[in-house]
Amino acid sequence: MPARKLTRKKSDQPTRTARRAVSAPRFTRVTKSLKLSVPPDCEASVILKLVGHDERRYYAWWLLVGRYDQETMTASYRFTGEDTVRCDIPTGMPLSAATLQPYLARFLKGEHNQEDDAPVIIKGKPK
Repeated sequence: MPARKLTRKKSDQPTRTARRAVSAPRFTRVTKSLKLSVPPDCEASVILKLVGHDERRYYAWWLLVGRYDQETMTASYRFTGEDTVRCDIPTGMPLSAATLQPYLARFLKGEHNQEDDAPVIIKGKPK
């Protein structure tokens, strides 16, 4: 008896594709000078520095290092005492202020020092 070939029946139902969950960015407070390097599970690391404060806190992109495949960039950052936060951005997450802003707000609120409105990540000087 010949071996039967196994086949799937055609269906009108759309096929399911597995979505890989992207983890949240990791924030840490910067308290000393450091060599900024991208962790193995991340695509980029960013230093955000407080550049203005009124009813909101304004953080600017201060330093960014990235990864392509196994190659990674490293840069030195000299801490000068300002309110500074490091953010490690996982692979697959868009690198934009709009994406990071809610996570930054949650991080600052978790530190219990967020009394004003949600922080804003800006390019350039605050208005």
